[in-house]
Amino acid sequence: MQPRLQVFPLLVALAIAAACTSPPVDEASPAETPVVGLRAFGSMREVMRMGNDEGRTGLMQFASAKTIGVGALAGLNGEITIVDGRVLVATVRDGVATTRRANDTDQATLLVAEDVSAWHAYTVGSCASYEQLEERIAKLVRGRGMDPKTPIPVRVRGKVTRLQVHVIAGACPIATPDGPSPWRYDGPADNVKLVGFYVEGAAGKWTHHTHQSHLHAVSDQAMGHLDGVVIEDAIVMLPATPTK
Repeated sequence: MQPRLQVFPLLVALAIAAACTSPPVDEASPAETPVVGLRAFGSMREVMRMGNDEGRTGLMQFASAKTIGVGALAGLNGEITIVDGRVLVATVRDGVATTRRANDTDQATLLVAEDVSAWHAYTVGSCASYEQLEERIAKLVRGRGMDPKTPIPVRVRGKVTRLQVHVIAGACPIATPDGPSPWRYDGPADNVKLVGFYVEGAAGKWTHHTHQSHLHAVSDQAMGHLDGVVIEDAIVMLPATPTK
């Protein structure tokens, strides 16, 4: 079912002071080794800051059940989320955001995608902010012996009591403050899936300067770039690569 989008008048709050609870627990240990191959097009700096927002790749080639990905449409005309065999596009028109499946004409100006055939699932408890969720992800990455300087695919699920996302609408609000403002959602959400990548030291390339991850959300209420989240009973999933 496609996400149902509604407009909420609230502004996005970037942080909520609180801590995550419960230590991580390895819930599954699949024996299968994942097939992975990072595919990256564009960078935050050249697309957002420098305005080089031309199309760099078509989207239909990424419609695989193993592929996850996040990015932005050519012209910064919307958000791209790839998950569960679907390539989803969220765009804004007349102040209203809508979500649809990608078509043959859609191009990404910014995209990071990777194929993952097997995952490990970890219980990390309740997190009261995006920042605290990132702390949990960082701990898991190091515990698994993964290289945090290389983009690592991440999926998150749980009971979300507050979701904050935006959908870019033609311009970066920081680099072009007089341009069109992003559409924003701030409210409760059902059937939330967070998907994207964790990578350290990549601000301006793959992540914004305030985060070590680039995550998007898909839910019944909204799809877009993740700005904030309050989540209970969170499950973080990382590729099932061997621990060093």
